[in-house]
Amino acid sequence: MTAAILVAASLGLAMVGPLAQIQTKAPAASAALLRQLGQLERELGQLDRALGETPNSKEISLASLADAPAGSLLAPANSAIPNQADALTIRQELHLTLAQAQELALINDLALKERQAQINESQGYVQSAKGLFAPSIGFRARGGYSQQSQYNFAPQNNFSLYPEYSSVSQANGSSIKTYAPSASFRVTSDGWNALTTGFADISAGLRLDYNLLDLSRGPTLAARQAQRQEAIARYGDQLRATQLAVSSSFYRLQLAQQLVRIREAVLANDLVIQSQVRALKKAGLVPRLDQYRIEARSQEGKRRLLQALADRRSSQRELSNLLNVAFNTTLSAAGPINLQAPWPLSLENTLVQGFYQNPQLLALKAARDALLRQADSQAAQLLPNLGLFAEGGYGQNNISNFGVKLQGCCAATHIPVVQNQQADWAAGLRFNWRLFDGGITSGQVAASRAAAERLSLASARERNRIRQELESAFFYYEASLAQVVAARYGYRAAREALRDARARYGVGLADYSDVSDSLRQLTVAMEAKAEAITQANLSYARLLRELSPPLNQLDSLATNN
Repeated sequence: MTAAILVAASLGLAMVGPLAQIQTKAPAASAALLRQLGQLERELGQLDRALGETPNSKEISLASLADAPAGSLLAPANSAIPNQADALTIRQELHLTLAQAQELALINDLALKERQAQINESQGYVQSAKGLFAPSIGFRARGGYSQQSQYNFAPQNNFSLYPEYSSVSQANGSSIKTYAPSASFRVTSDGWNALTTGFADISAGLRLDYNLLDLSRGPTLAARQAQRQEAIARYGDQLRATQLAVSSSFYRLQLAQQLVRIREAVLANDLVIQSQVRALKKAGLVPRLDQYRIEARSQEGKRRLLQALADRRSSQRELSNLLNVAFNTTLSAAGPINLQAPWPLSLENTLVQGFYQNPQLLALKAARDALLRQADSQAAQLLPNLGLFAEGGYGQNNISNFGVKLQGCCAATHIPVVQNQQADWAAGLRFNWRLFDGGITSGQVAASRAAAERLSLASARERNRIRQELESAFFYYEASLAQVVAARYGYRAAREALRDARARYGVGLADYSDVSDSLRQLTVAMEAKAEAITQANLSYARLLRELSPPLNQLDSLATNN
């Protein structure tokens, strides 16, 4: 035992000399690296301000963008299709806060405009259904002129039918031969006539129809009103979906911008360390392994920076296209990455509020009600229908005969001009009762009620989906808050470690590898902090997605928009 201790002690003494020689040969601290580390310390202060520690309660409206170029935030025309590359070239970049982005989405979002158009469409159908309770009044009028030319030829006379004279008996027994009254209708053989007749007529009238008894009108109106409520609920659901999409896109863009700042700062330090290692390698003070290691780390930093730049550009275009701005405008996220205010509700209360007047559930309920009312309207087609009608009119025509030629034929009464006037009216009741239609109506009723039952099942499935979405978002939100706390502690520890490594490097107690390792740990901690805050905000936005304003607020909001 004593011999082993002596051997170990002799080996330790033998190693002191070489270690001391290596330590005395350690290179002096690089002034360029120290300056770069000082620059990094200042940049870390800016990055800290970009990662806000407290919620940002100040909201900036869209009106504050008064210096934005004219038309840059206006939505392009719906039919606009760029056909020139110059029209798609990005010429301006605007910075928006989250509140400004959401306000702009209410103005430009195409999905919201589409839902608004559906509300207007459903309102038109409601007005149409209300018209079933009112009488219908129609006006008719016509006028015209026609002309007819005719030629008549009689190859045989009609003397046997119409004698020329008739005998009248006298009191004394004698008879007197007189001209027969029908002699004017006598037609000679080969007799003919020709004439041209013109007809001019004009008439006008009114007709009134009114359904006194129509049992399908009420269900039809109720179905149209339910469809309008469905359209309003769909608008509210789309409003929440748009807010979630804008918030998610904005948070991802903020994260991408922050990662670019972090990786640019870290890469600048890696490049300084790389140049320092190259100089030491030329002087023979470090092995080739260290040079390759720092070069590999620098190239990895470049790769990560390029990926962050691509993510930032992609996120910019995603937000710009979502907000439907001008083709030559791109958007950036303004302001720090602030953690949203703490979620004020427990999980159970969150679920209750999520179910309360949820627009997705309201839309399915309204659609089901519309189908049931449609079934009632279809069933009413087999019930009696009683209606009132009344009509009246006035007409006038003019008949003119000209070019009359009579040659032993057709000596009718030809009047040069005849004018005719007439007025008429009528009123009555109309009764209709469809007794049998081969099962057409009953089939339609059964189909509508089956569709209503299908929507009832869909509503239950949607209820479970909403609960799952809220529970998932709530659990992720709680985990994200804990991750934010851990990431902040990790970031503070990594930053202090870098400060100690810098101080030790400045007095020669540490080399560049200690600085490089501390810098890499700080990079991971900064990115973890930014990602944790972003994930917490994304979970917060998912919770807001299912908490909608009441239906009456949706109605007024849809009408105002």
